[in-house]
Amino acid sequence: MVMKWAWGERTPQELQHEAALMKGGLENLMAGGLDLTLLNMLSELGSCGANPQHCHQDLLGRLPRPGLPSMKLLKLFMGHCVFGVTEAISGIIWPHELFSHVYHYHREAFFTYLVPSMDTLKNFWDQVKGGQGYIIRIMIVLRIV
Repeated sequence: MVMKWAWGERTPQELQHEAALMKGGLENLMAGGLDLTLLNMLSELGSCGANPQHCHQDLLGRLPRPGLPSMKLLKLFMGHCVFGVTEAISGIIWPHELFSHVYHYHREAFFTYLVPSMDTLKNFWDQVKGGQGYIIRIMIVLRIV
């Protein structure tokens, strides 16, 4: 771990966090309460490291699917008066896809967390009826990656 920090592959904060996690795991091991199931699964990725190019694929195949709409990657172009234009990659789940998913697959949560009241919902739909309603302007140029 220290060598990864020395070569710039870890920040001091990541090094501290990993050491704290390792210490906690060793304490659980000594107390007889450490479940090695997840650690064994992770150590077997990519045929136990023999095929590192398959680690990501193996990990995705062994973890449960999140059940949410897929995240889209966007390239954001941001202008600054001194530094000029720069770009960044950001992930987003489109709000209409997220709301639709929650409505269809988690209906109780939809009405608990996303709809304040049925009166508010009716008022919203009355206001946007016929295409009139809220206009949102975003002053960032987005390009799907």
